[in-house]
Amino acid sequence: MIDNEDYYVNMVTKAIRAKYPKAEIVSEYVPKPSRFPHIYIRETDNSTNLAAYTLSGKEPLANVSYTVDVYSNSKERKKSICKDIIAIIDTVMLSEYFYRVMCNPFPNENDATIYRIIARYNKIDKERN
Repeated sequence: MIDNEDYYVNMVTKAIRAKYPKAEIVSEYVPKPSRFPHIYIRETDNSTNLAAYTLSGKEPLANVSYTVDVYSNSKERKKSICKDIIAIIDTVMLSEYFYRVMCNPFPNENDATIYRIIARYNKIDKERN
C-alpha cells in the first residue's frame, strides 16, 4: 500500500504554522479541541489504481483522498480565519498535484459558536522515495 500521509500532513502543518503558529493541527479526530484554530487533516481513501496494477502484485499507483476540517472560534473573524487557512491548505495540496473535489462551510453541530469549513482533495499518488 502506498502511504504518504505523514508527508502531506507535515507539508500542510509547516505552511499553516508559518502564519498561525499556535494552530492545533492533528491527523486523528479530537472531539474537543484544546485550542483554535483547529485543523484536522486525514487520508480518507487509499485504493489501488487498477489501471496501473501489475500482475506482479506491486502497486505502482493509488487513488488517494484527503479531507480537511478547519475550525475557528474567534469572536469576530472565525469565518475569515477558516477561509484563510483553507487557502493555505489549497496552495499546498494543489502544488502536490491534488485537485479539490469540494470545499464548503459545514455546520458544527456540537457547538454553533465554532465555524467550520471542510475541503476534500484527490489525486493518483505514487510511493515517495
